[in-house]
Amino acid sequence: MMQFDEEANLQIMSPAQFKRNPHCRRVSPIDPTPLVDPYQQKQHQQILLTPINRQKLLEMKIATPARIGLGRCGTRYLTQPRLKFLADHAAARDAVLTEVTPKFIQQLGLITAQTTCQNKQDYLKNPPKGRQFTATALQQLTSQLPQYATIQLIIGDGLSSAAITSNLGQLLPLLQHTFKKAGTPIDRDHIPFIKYARVAAMDAIGATTKADVVCMLIGERPGLVSANSLSAYIAYRPEVGMPEARRTVISNIHAGGTTVQKAAQQINAACQAMLRYHLSGVALKQKLASSTKNSQLKSHYQMRLD
Repeated sequence: MMQFDEEANLQIMSPAQFKRNPHCRRVSPIDPTPLVDPYQQKQHQQILLTPINRQKLLEMKIATPARIGLGRCGTRYLTQPRLKFLADHAAARDAVLTEVTPKFIQQLGLITAQTTCQNKQDYLKNPPKGRQFTATALQQLTSQLPQYATIQLIIGDGLSSAAITSNLGQLLPLLQHTFKKAGTPIDRDHIPFIKYARVAAMDAIGATTKADVVCMLIGERPGLVSANSLSAYIAYRPEVGMPEARRTVISNIHAGGTTVQKAAQQINAACQAMLRYHLSGVALKQKLASSTKNSQLKSHYQMRLD
């Protein structure tokens, strides 16, 4: 049994323990620092090493959410970084495996529908099924949606239920206000929530309702930096089987990335540009770049004439 020297705050190995571990130190100090909740500490403010230049290390940690300067004990990480890693990994798994509750969907007043996936495991193992609807499910859903809408919003759970529950409550009102201010109000009472959705599920809905612009808000695959990242996939008059290059994407929407306020402005700007140029995705990006270049040239020549 391990003995304890209170005065020296040391653990003393018993003879039997020393015999089993002859290469270990006979006496090792006890760390009196209590363990704390990893999420109560800001990783970018933790300096667990004794660096040559502490300020430079701190600047590096502030500049990125990457795990740098964690420190090691032999070949292993220190306790606090290890616990934070395990906590982040657990949060990512929970985001994928848990589902958005019916109560949350009801509170937001969303219309529910489901792809051809039968359950979460079916969704994870068979991605194509998350892009498709049965004929009956598609007909029932689209019969509740407006035809020829200017902008049709769609919500999909995707690979992160946490992205939906932590961002959507704030983002939807902001989008409603932003679109209305731009003169293209959205039909807030007719927004579908697609269970077990992949991005391309928006194509069948858009093609059937003949909406001008379809914007799908969907939970992204979580990582160890963020488990609640939301993305907006937007397309002008989407069609089933269309190339991914026709989509415009605004990603990394969460408190530590693109804020919901900024995301609402970017989504609105993208939608207005699509309505103006009748393009989306790569073609829209090229058009906007060309328009900007022409505008700059025009301004340059105007200045010379003046």
